[in-house]
Amino acid sequence: MLPGVFGDLAPFLDSYGYLAVAALLFVEDFGVPAPGETILIAAAVYAGAGRLNLAAVVAVGVVAATAGDNVGFAIGHFGGRALVLRFGRHVGITDARLDRAERFFSRHGGKVVVAARFVEGLRQINGVVAGLANMPWRRFLVFNLLGAALWVGTWASIGYLAGDHLGTIYAQFHRYERYVLAALALVVAVLVTRRIRATARTSARRAMVLTATLLAAFFAALAVAVGTHWAPLIAIDTSMVTAGHAALLAHPGVAAAARVVTDLGSPVAVDVVTVVVCVVLAVRGRWVPVVALAVARLGELGCETLVKHLLARPRPSLEPALTTASGFSFPSGHAGGTAAVYGAIALLALGRPHSPPRGARGRGSPGKRIGTWAVVIAVVATTAVASSRVLLGVHYPSDVVAGVILGLAWALLACAVAAPLTAALTEGGRRLRRARAGTNDSGPTLSRSSFVVGPWWADETEHRQRVRGAIRSDQRAAAHPCPAAVG
Repeated sequence: MLPGVFGDLAPFLDSYGYLAVAALLFVEDFGVPAPGETILIAAAVYAGAGRLNLAAVVAVGVVAATAGDNVGFAIGHFGGRALVLRFGRHVGITDARLDRAERFFSRHGGKVVVAARFVEGLRQINGVVAGLANMPWRRFLVFNLLGAALWVGTWASIGYLAGDHLGTIYAQFHRYERYVLAALALVVAVLVTRRIRATARTSARRAMVLTATLLAAFFAALAVAVGTHWAPLIAIDTSMVTAGHAALLAHPGVAAAARVVTDLGSPVAVDVVTVVVCVVLAVRGRWVPVVALAVARLGELGCETLVKHLLARPRPSLEPALTTASGFSFPSGHAGGTAAVYGAIALLALGRPHSPPRGARGRGSPGKRIGTWAVVIAVVATTAVASSRVLLGVHYPSDVVAGVILGLAWALLACAVAAPLTAALTEGGRRLRRARAGTNDSGPTLSRSSFVVGPWWADETEHRQRVRGAIRSDQRAAAHPCPAAVG
């Protein structure tokens, strides 16, 4: 009896034998998601039990894998380039970059084709990529055949030698896979953090995107832990929510305050704050921050709703109930919405241009004060709402942590999208001023790396006033030319 996912493929392998191996390996190797590697191991286990012939499994596997990759090569070579050039411009793929890929494959294509065979994801697309890069077909065929032989031989040997021990190996792997995933997540976090520190000084937008990516990885790890009912997490969640509920039962006044705080983080309250701030920004002509705030709220709400229904985690069941709540538990909508909206507002408030020369603005400038208070309010509001959900017994701690992470990720991503738009608008204002005034004096320069999205509390920035003043000066000069110019 094969364990886990191998057992799921056993009926298919029992019915079709070598044909099942050939079919799944063939379609997997030109991009169709299929458990080719899994069925290869299962077939090798069958060979070890005498139900299939190992040499036949290896031969069928090599032929099917090579044929599938060649189909992918044909797709990339004959039709993929035009398709990529037509739609790839939206993600930065250009003729020049494809030409560089061709030069890379001309030098290292053989090594790439062999190595990609052992990497999940690359194995499925390496033929298409080689075809796109115009790698010579005969060269591709030789290295692809070599890679297929090595890959099939490796996994077939593992399955054949594991034999009856596959169940034990699978059980041990399943036991420690969460720790392996946690270690990998830690490595990724360290690498991304180093990347953020390296790029933060040169590109605020890239730093925000990388930070949002790191937060998304943490959120995904929490979702996997919740979805697989990871025992340590369940134990921590249960003990903390029980202790918080008991503490509020002993202090009715604190429970009443917690209910007020949790209502301030309700979807209705968060949406009201979003609409009010967006209206204020729109009246002042700050449309880019309006879009950023809307994207943060709607993005968080959409992801939250999707994950809630995918995991369908029930809420804590504690008696007596201190408040009512409906729907699923993971992630917390109250915590996520508060983090997304107040976090986006804080980022918008902090994103201001380079300071003018010394003396123009003091330490107590309105912009700096507003940015500081926005951060304080965001931290206090998010912490208070998240804590109240756990203390009232309607969410586990992992629910609110995931909600805060999701909300902050969307706040960062939304402001990163808004940043280049604001930079373009500011640069457009400077160019308009130069064109109208007929001078190269553009005043203080605002670069992409000098701000996040601009000071949302101000009117459309001082550029608009300077442009209007320059236009009026031009009009006065045209209406009253100097005598020397007339003569």
